[in-house]
Amino acid sequence: WSYRIKRDEIALVTDYNINDVLGTDALVKNQQKELDLRAKLSEMYAIDLRNMSRSSIGKNLMTKLYSEWSGMPSYEFVDLRTERSAVPIGKVVKDSIQFKTPFYRKILESIQRYSIYIGLGSPKQSELKRESIANGIVVTTWRKSFQSLEFLSHDKGYTMAKGGLHSKDDPRVIWAESGEILADPDVTSMYPSFIVEYGVAPHHLSKEVFVGIVKWLRETRVEAKHTGRKLEADALKIVINRIYGALNDAMDYLYDPECTYTVTINLQLLLCNLIEAFELNKFEVLSANTDGLLIRLPIDRKGTFDHICKEWEEYSKLTLETEKFEKYCRSAVNDYIAVGYGFYDALQSYNRSGSWIDNKGNVYTSKAAIEDKFIKYKGYFLQEPEYNKGYEYPVVKKALKEYFLYGVDITEFIKNYINTSKTAIYDYCFSQKVASKYTTIYKTIKDGKPVWLKCQKHNRFYICKSGGGAITKAIVQNSDNIAYGEDISDCVITDEKALVAGQKVALFNDYEYKDDYNIHFGFYINEANKILYGNGKTGKGERRGINNNSSNLFGW
Repeated sequence: WSYRIKRDEIALVTDYNINDVLGTDALVKNQQKELDLRAKLSEMYAIDLRNMSRSSIGKNLMTKLYSEWSGMPSYEFVDLRTERSAVPIGKVVKDSIQFKTPFYRKILESIQRYSIYIGLGSPKQSELKRESIANGIVVTTWRKSFQSLEFLSHDKGYTMAKGGLHSKDDPRVIWAESGEILADPDVTSMYPSFIVEYGVAPHHLSKEVFVGIVKWLRETRVEAKHTGRKLEADALKIVINRIYGALNDAMDYLYDPECTYTVTINLQLLLCNLIEAFELNKFEVLSANTDGLLIRLPIDRKGTFDHICKEWEEYSKLTLETEKFEKYCRSAVNDYIAVGYGFYDALQSYNRSGSWIDNKGNVYTSKAAIEDKFIKYKGYFLQEPEYNKGYEYPVVKKALKEYFLYGVDITEFIKNYINTSKTAIYDYCFSQKVASKYTTIYKTIKDGKPVWLKCQKHNRFYICKSGGGAITKAIVQNSDNIAYGEDISDCVITDEKALVAGQKVALFNDYEYKDDYNIHFGFYINEANKILYGNGKTGKGERRGINNNSSNLFGW
């Protein structure tokens, strides 16, 4: 800070400052919703939350609410915890949970034999013990601690773990046949609803106060959501999510792991109740994912479907909300593109007349607006990278989206997308930050000589056909004393790993427009094809593709 800038350095410093200001301005515009959330919560609760993470916001507001509702100053409860060495599953399973079939009763009986031991760390695969309990039911433990229960029902595999229920889903495209819809009944506000309805609270806090706060937050959020106060509803969701997460955070005063597993184990069993009900009524369960299911629903059986959902709601004391889809493209249980029911009819209307009008009279005048209404992306298929996270070449996800929705050729899309705008090059880039112990190294040719250049911590780069270099991360001795851009080939380097193996990369930390970026399109096309057709391996490391399990793009 005390350095005296030389005259010939003024342009360099000015350029740095302009870049800083423009970057901050872009960040503010991109994150305006987050800023608005903090402003709204600060106004609602008279606390300055503008400079807090979502987690800190949730913790501070819960502390304020608990203090006000209980009449206790915060210093009397913020150091409290309920430490447990183990949580016996039989102790936390609710007596009201019952099953109709012997198979699911065996699952309930089996899981209650085990305990979850706290603080064991993470197991190695070789340390896991698998035990077959009955035909189609396998329990995995580690040091006698419950890890998961797997079962096979109606040719569909499921895993109950410590956190949530998941089906074992093959990558494939699922279409609703003529006269069908794909129904997605999800539990509304699942975690807070269970806490309220079943009176779950940390042992060291007042149950009446804790459950009362969660109930008030849930009801206030639902009311805000239904009356169009979206910003307030989103703000309250931050607090609710933080409360559930804090139950298993040993650094938080809400910590009581028995609460966490009371919630997760019982919710999984309740979802198994719902699966059992659909199976008994001969519905095909296509997927299960933490808080809901995907069901193939013949439209003429909608009355039976609704009755099953209503009966389960009365039994579980929870509420279901059902979305309807006509196409479901998945590479894994948490990675999919779901096409809302009516999308292709809306698209046909738009293609004929240039607009589409929904049943509420809203007019849609662009394909993008129709997509926003109907299309749901999850996991790998999210179209826009999050600002605060690294990413890998969004162009591949955009190409897959165009392929699955409209049948656009993958190869042609990836080759032509670079011509759609002057900033399209960003969608071919990786953005990656390495851990603090590592230094990023760019191995290239400079002035006809090979050099190993020290890079900044966070780098952006793309795959090129020729030139460029290799990019790795390594532990470099005395790295902190070496400036960015210096050759470190003479330094002591250990634990080196490639960030992209076997590919030439071009650094793109500074934007530069080029008529030809020398992009290696084949790399990106191959990455898309791995999703469509698998990685070509068999046995360990095999990844099957979506099209390998689908008749074709259109499901016939």
